[in-house]
Amino acid sequence: MFVWGLKNLIKTILALALAVVLVFAVTLWRGSRFSALKGERVFYLYSASSQAVIKEKITLTDLFFVKGECVTLPCVDEEKTLQELLRLYKAEILFEEEAGGVHSYYCRTLNWGDKTKINGVFVNLHIAFQEDRCVVGAPLIFGGF
Repeated sequence: MFVWGLKNLIKTILALALAVVLVFAVTLWRGSRFSALKGERVFYLYSASSQAVIKEKITLTDLFFVKGECVTLPCVDEEKTLQELLRLYKAEILFEEEAGGVHSYYCRTLNWGDKTKINGVFVNLHIAFQEDRCVVGAPLIFGGF
């Protein structure tokens, strides 16, 4: 009886350990949507809005709370960079706007499930250009440009 109970306890502990590893792996997998991009990176924790805690570097425990991210890149050719980003993320442009010298493209990619509703449509990729730089954000760019 004792051996049977011990075996069940070990199986339960192993199952829980495996579950923790799987959750951790999924969290790491979604830790950075823009891992292919080299640039200054900012993460939004707890909220994908202007109310988020904004960090440039995140800790392991922060990974569980990442709700958004943006990367600033140098840009020489807006059209070429835009097309490369749309191809890379398999995204479509939903609408665009120009304000204060910033040209923004609001897009949707099926690669990511989370989204924000703007102008009646769901957006999850924001690409903006100003002078010689590009900022890419998911779901949106917050904190100024």
